[in-house]
Amino acid sequence: MDLIFVGRPSEPGEPGNLLAWDGTICGGIKGKMLFWNTYLGPAEFDPDWTYFTEIWQILHRRTGRVLLEGVDEGYVTPEGRYFMWGRVTVASHRYARYIGHRVFMFGEINWVTPMVEGTAPGTFLLF
Repeated sequence: MDLIFVGRPSEPGEPGNLLAWDGTICGGIKGKMLFWNTYLGPAEFDPDWTYFTEIWQILHRRTGRVLLEGVDEGYVTPEGRYFMWGRVTVASHRYARYIGHRVFMFGEINWVTPMVEGTAPGTFLLF
């Protein structure tokens, strides 16, 4: 997955509080990928790490229809490495067999300007 930081408040009908990341995913499932932040704060075990929760979606590239949607939680290290785990909660008919499956994502945030401009290439695993 290749993501670009957006950082805009959610619009009516969108999940989460903040559309944080917008990008693409390719491999077994191809499409547009969006992440909405639902919580952001210091990690309990280390205040230099960031803990977050979010809602993610994979959309059909042309129609914008939701193919998969889920929730996750994770951490970002002070160096920008991220990792998160969660579950698929919504799926289109073609992908319905994945509802309830686990996901794991990891990568590194490359900030140009922290919390203003950056990219976050990474890996999305569905199992």
